[in-house]
Amino acid sequence: MPPLNRYFDSATLQRARSYVSKGHVKDIEKRPNGMLLGKVSNGRGMSYRQTIHIDDRRIEGYCSCPVGFNCKHVAAVVL
Repeated sequence: MPPLNRYFDSATLQRARSYVSKGHVKDIEKRPNGMLLGKVSNGRGMSYRQTIHIDDRRIEGYCSCPVGFNCKHVAAVVL
């Protein structure tokens, strides 16, 4: 897997680690093609869905949150 700091800034990674430690990552499904599907709670009753493609050179994650691409929710699923 490529280094996470290539795809997420330090603030995003810090928030993602917080989401992981607080148990906000609710579901992760690894597909045979290397794709990850995730579900992450924002801690206030709303959940967002992630679709993440990972290979040796890139992490490309889409999320249903307002940010939409390689956000803290995507980083939390990858972590």
